[in-house]
Amino acid sequence: MRQSNDLDLTELYKLVRQKRKVLIFIPVLCSVCVLIYVLTGCPPSYQSTAVLYLMPQVSDTGEVDYSSQQANTKLAANIVSLITQDAVLDPVVENSDLDTTDELRKILKAVNPEGTELIEITVVHKDPLEAKQLTQAVSESLISVMSDRIHLNNLMIISDPVISDDPVFPDYLQVLVYTIAFCLVADFLYLYILYFSQPERLRDAYDIRIYRYELTKQEEQYYLWSFLHQRYPRGCTCFLQQRID
Repeated sequence: MRQSNDLDLTELYKLVRQKRKVLIFIPVLCSVCVLIYVLTGCPPSYQSTAVLYLMPQVSDTGEVDYSSQQANTKLAANIVSLITQDAVLDPVVENSDLDTTDELRKILKAVNPEGTELIEITVVHKDPLEAKQLTQAVSESLISVMSDRIHLNNLMIISDPVISDDPVFPDYLQVLVYTIAFCLVADFLYLYILYFSQPERLRDAYDIRIYRYELTKQEEQYYLWSFLHQRYPRGCTCFLQQRID
């Protein structure tokens, strides 16, 4: 007796040929929906990045104080966590179109490359010019706060804000990969459901259950009726008659 969960590649190939139009239509439909959503519901966003540098102390002879440089490396990591504080962001929000500092925090990113005295400040915004202005404003506000609050005067901008040439969101390549993966999964699920819901496979499933429980002929006929009626309410009488004959 063939198990109902066995996969017959020949039958599967025939099923793919029979349903090839549907299998092609599903990816096309998904791709069109994703394309419409990306073009209409996801406006492109641009990023602007500025680089700040903690200058180490230099002796009268022009030599760099390496102990000061090591201290600046640790200090740069601490400054990154201070960039998102209200003391730095409030002046920026007051002079921009943003309503709250939380809005600025969501589009602001600051990193300190490991082992360096550099601080990279990045702002992502739908308007590239606005992204550049916000990046510049955050950088200047940080320098001002560091100078006024802790008298740190060796923090300076070494790279003015630069706007990305291409949008950073949405990532069209990533969207394409996700769409292809989703379409493949959708096709697989469609084939799986279609393959194992064929009448002959349901018949095999019925035979397995009858064999497993060793029902009598009368119990078998009653069970067959219930089994088929749940799946094929229409036309199950004809199928049952063929089984009994």
